[in-house]
Amino acid sequence: MKTFVTAVDCGTTAIKAAVFDLNGTVHGMSSGICPQIRRSNGHIETRVNTLANNAFTCIRKAVSRSRINPVNIA
Repeated sequence: MKTFVTAVDCGTTAIKAAVFDLNGTVHGMSSGICPQIRRSNGHIETRVNTLANNAFTCIRKAVSRSRINPVNIA
């Protein structure tokens, strides 16, 4: 049975990832930027590939900082 989970929050200005045990204790965290493209009409856009790559980087860093074997993370 997996005893840890990874959660990701991709907000409008930041991306955060954390590894938790099943009791909710944080074992590793990471955060990064969520780059935005501001248009002259006031609209804000995000490039999906950039967002995904930054999220994956945060996940890898959170797992690395947790020092938990990834096979134990759901």
